[in-house]
Amino acid sequence: MFGFLRLWRRLAGRHYRKFFRHCEPLVRKINEFEKSYQALSDAELAGKTEEFRERVRGGESLDSLLPEAFAAIKNAARRLCGRILPVCGENLEWQMIPYDEQLIGGIA
Repeated sequence: MFGFLRLWRRLAGRHYRKFFRHCEPLVRKINEFEKSYQALSDAELAGKTEEFRERVRGGESLDSLLPEAFAAIKNAARRLCGRILPVCGENLEWQMIPYDEQLIGGIA
């Protein structure tokens, strides 16, 4: 029984390491796009949504849009930092820009 558990622990970890290796280039692309999106105006960033919709209608896969779409969301979160927003009846200051680990969670 203990040999099975030891083997299981070794194999279970490989799946996650493989997934993280798969996500690393995606996270790099997200961060590169997000940097370039910082130069966009608020209206141009908002226009990305319709651009993404058109590209999907044109046959582009969601997987190929993922880095750009996640970058747009990350940049929108960056722009909200410091603003007071109503959340569940309370006014809270937005202080969140997604970390790389949170991006990986979204990819999963």
